[in-house]
Amino acid sequence: MRNSAPWWRGLVFALTLLVVAGCAAQTPSPTPMTGPATSVDVPQREDAAFGDMVVSTGLDSGTAAFMMLAGSTMKVIDGHTFVVRQAFPNGATAKAAYHLYTGGGGIPGQPPSVTSTRSANDFRFTLSYALALADLPADLRLQVLAGLPGGAPAQPVRDAALAALGLARPALPIAGRAALPAAPKDSPASTVDVIVDGVISQAQESGIDKTVNTTQLDKTQAGTSWEAYKAGKKVWDALEANGQVADALQRINAARDCAVNPTNPLTRQQYQDNPAARDAVVKQIDDSHDEVTQDAAVLFVQLFTDAGAGLVKAAPWLGFITGPATNYVKATLGSSISERVRASEQLVPPCRKISYRVTGGGGGVTVNATIGSVKAPFTVNGAGNGFVVTFSMTPGDATGTFGNITYEGSGSGVTMSGTGEYTISGKDPGPYQLQMTVSGCVDGGQCSTNHDTWKLTPQTTP
Repeated sequence: MRNSAPWWRGLVFALTLLVVAGCAAQTPSPTPMTGPATSVDVPQREDAAFGDMVVSTGLDSGTAAFMMLAGSTMKVIDGHTFVVRQAFPNGATAKAAYHLYTGGGGIPGQPPSVTSTRSANDFRFTLSYALALADLPADLRLQVLAGLPGGAPAQPVRDAALAALGLARPALPIAGRAALPAAPKDSPASTVDVIVDGVISQAQESGIDKTVNTTQLDKTQAGTSWEAYKAGKKVWDALEANGQVADALQRINAARDCAVNPTNPLTRQQYQDNPAARDAVVKQIDDSHDEVTQDAAVLFVQLFTDAGAGLVKAAPWLGFITGPATNYVKATLGSSISERVRASEQLVPPCRKISYRVTGGGGGVTVNATIGSVKAPFTVNGAGNGFVVTFSMTPGDATGTFGNITYEGSGSGVTMSGTGEYTISGKDPGPYQLQMTVSGCVDGGQCSTNHDTWKLTPQTTP
């Protein structure tokens, strides 16, 4: 990034127009329990420093600008249950329900565990980690301990927490159990376990509200995700357009293609002998792909509870609860993504790029050319006695084993054109035969149908 002022700083003035009195200092609303943990009802906004922090984690400046358009609120249900919510101008929302309890066996300082799923309209995750009770301020500690459950919350409790802000289902269900009693008061806990049900929801792809003034933005620093957000792509799809995430997914997809269509002779033989081995590798690679998106989505939600976020500025106590998980995902996004890419690429020997040498001809035409793939449209140039011709092939399906042909040629004062069909056959590792039937006419002359065969010889390069 250049040393000039980050481009999202041009949003600050526009954001003030959107919130007017909404950005006034938040007066936390009272809650039934005594302590610092109180609800935040007035939407809190983000400043330019928040944008700088987002980019420092590895997300791009387009995502930073989109996150700055959010308004964050929080409902505190009791001293150990609270729900955070963000609303975005494209209709998307993000919610995270935090449940504190004891007896989960978590170890403070250990990395949080994450699982996730996605559907057409939402991306859901469950995040689990542990806190050292001694790290909480005394007044917050007393509030957390008041009625602190002695085990993981039952499914209805988790459902009810998200329903408090309009969502009836949690991120990933845990086997239902009866509500557990509070931790014994004669043996106070030293560790508090935290489970977070998070969801990013977006029912429709809707562009960012045109009232947001973006005319002063420096588009050279906008990041690859900005256009995706502006066009209304689902938030989790736009996150995949972030440069670091997009590059990782491209490499993982390449590893998957190599697993499905290996060029290494030993690997090909292994998969022929044991097709289940290939299926297992593909599944592992697909899991890595999903986990990269998961890492970015969890970071996206957790950053709204970072120490520099508007919500934590309004409710500083929140940072003591969310900090361990938020700080971890902030610091490890890049290394986590890199590790998933490395693991995917190690699952299968590197593939060599395959091209094909095309030779042969018929009907007075000779071809001698190289093509990159038969699974995508390709062209072959040929020549005859005083004329040249270009054949254009369009595969009929993803296998590339058959398709349609058109050709055009000229020379000696005449033009020619025609259409036809082709098939490709042969046994691995080749060469293969491309057989065609084409019908065409010479401009102002005769028409004919020809049956020709070309030879396709595979060539591999590193």
